[in-house]
Amino acid sequence: MNLARRIFPKPQHFLVVALLLIVFLPGIAQATSFTSASVCQSSCNWNSGSSWTGGDGTNWPSSSADTATISAGNKVVISSSVTITSGAISLTAGTSTVTGRTTLTVNGTLNLASGLTMNGVHTLAMGPGSVLDLNGNTASTTATDGQYNFSGTSGSHATIQSTGSAGQFMKTGTSQLIST
Repeated sequence: MNLARRIFPKPQHFLVVALLLIVFLPGIAQATSFTSASVCQSSCNWNSGSSWTGGDGTNWPSSSADTATISAGNKVVISSSVTITSGAISLTAGTSTVTGRTTLTVNGTLNLASGLTMNGVHTLAMGPGSVLDLNGNTASTTATDGQYNFSGTSGSHATIQSTGSAGQFMKTGTSQLIST
């Protein structure tokens, strides 16, 4: 008896398995590399397909397997009602402290599944009630002109935390341990 007959004794068993693979296989996360689009020069939302190149134009970095690069001078915002889980995120070096600053604004929740690298002239802004969860990863910069803005009100603070294991916030070889 051949192997196929032993695994699928009835033809309908094979059809059920094939149908399940067709339905569920496309939903399995595949790594995609995204780069912020030119529309982000003024400002754009993270969770808009038109904000990114590298996907199909309707999706954005939202899987722990995805990587996101915010292009020089672009400004990307994670809205207050949005929770994003992303793999490696890189802020490309901005060109000017006045008009070319590369900016990531977190007003919702950003869960890192890999590191956050900030280069050159950049800003990381955390709004009231926002959360940056390092999840044991490292947020690092080698920039000489990085701005870190943490906004909040009483009862609605910006939070940087590391769930699961200790993460680090590093600047040019020095680090501040963010404990769990």
